[in-house]
Amino acid sequence: MGTLFGVGAPPYAIYLSRRIDDKSRVRATPSTMVLFSTGMRLIVFAFARLVLADRLLAFAMLFPFVLAGLWLGHRVHLSMSREKVLAAISVLLIAAGISLLGRVLFAA
Repeated sequence: MGTLFGVGAPPYAIYLSRRIDDKSRVRATPSTMVLFSTGMRLIVFAFARLVLADRLLAFAMLFPFVLAGLWLGHRVHLSMSREKVLAAISVLLIAAGISLLGRVLFAA
């Protein structure tokens, strides 16, 4: 799904939210999968000499925001029940679907 349509995470999120009972594991598993997938791409791109300097600069500039988002997400996650976490996942998936439909319908 990620290769074909650029949306690999939503199917994983749907599957994992119904398969895993522990809310911490529901949150950690997609993050780990994304980290592994992105890390593997970086290694392959580095060996092929396709890593561009401007991408590394963008990574360095955006990484503090990644850390802040992880910290904030962790704080919010601790205060939510499993049901609220699943509801939040559902809302995000619906928003992502609407965004994708909007891109397709209004692409020029």
